[in-house]
Amino acid sequence: MNMSDMTSIPLRTLGGNLTVHFNVFIKVNEKPVLYFRKDQNVDRDRRMRLLSKEVYEVYIAPEDLPLYEGYLNFLQETCWEKTGFGANLYDKAKALQGLFEEKFERVLKDIHSEAHYGDLHYFSAQFIKLLDSTPQLAQHMLDFETNGFPFLQHGIAVATLTHLLYKESSLFGSPDYHPVEIFLGALLHDLGHHSSSVNTQRSIKELSPSELSAYTQHPELAANKFAELRHIDPLVSEIMRYHESRLQGGGFPPNLDLSVAPAPAALVAVCNALDRKYRYENQSPKEALKALLIDQMGLLPLDLMKSLQSVLKKHSIIEG
Repeated sequence: MNMSDMTSIPLRTLGGNLTVHFNVFIKVNEKPVLYFRKDQNVDRDRRMRLLSKEVYEVYIAPEDLPLYEGYLNFLQETCWEKTGFGANLYDKAKALQGLFEEKFERVLKDIHSEAHYGDLHYFSAQFIKLLDSTPQLAQHMLDFETNGFPFLQHGIAVATLTHLLYKESSLFGSPDYHPVEIFLGALLHDLGHHSSSVNTQRSIKELSPSELSAYTQHPELAANKFAELRHIDPLVSEIMRYHESRLQGGGFPPNLDLSVAPAPAALVAVCNALDRKYRYENQSPKEALKALLIDQMGLLPLDLMKSLQSVLKKHSIIEG
């Protein structure tokens, strides 16, 4: 069998230490090499070995696609079960991250597909219910493998933090905003980076003038693109537009003022700023929070930054 005969799938969808009923191959010298054998569990260490080598896609035979789709359905249902994965929330979190990636990639490949967006919307709603009923899951969702699809990992972290912050805020229970739409806006907020050649997985201070110019355009690029699509919740595109804005126009694009944005955009702006410091500036969550309170004083709402501090302590992400 040649590589041209194979179908690629995201490696992360094989998280959760479950049995797969199809052979899984990797590419070596342009040839498929069997890596996970059918009817066996996906070995966690072997999976991590691939990720550490920046291998993010694996391959299956086209005739096994129905088996793969069945595996994804089973994986998803197992995630929603209270006893799914036993007491192993780490495996559940890895499975959820893989499923988010698979659904995210489908939306990315065809943003005009109402079905793909609807599937992501439904999955996000179910995830929120799970997170609300299993709050200790949050820590595992934020404890990412730091390689592969980094801006999606950032998106999942920001979305998870945003939902936790939403529950601590005055917006919780408001009929004006739906929690799933807030979550999706946080999850997809950085889509404007997808087509960019700029490496955004680093401190903004490290960007050259031309890179910074491109970087500052990403909120409106994505927002304008998604605002044209009727099946996208309007709040999602507005969160994209305002997630890098600050009070009194101190962020970017410079003509946007966070104080006039839809209120949930401020939640995402705060969580995005924290996670960027943690993920791209190699700061611990505690260091990132301290820097946030200093650097963003007067630029981001102080009450939300303090509420975020409470969230991080409550979920044992920083010491209480």
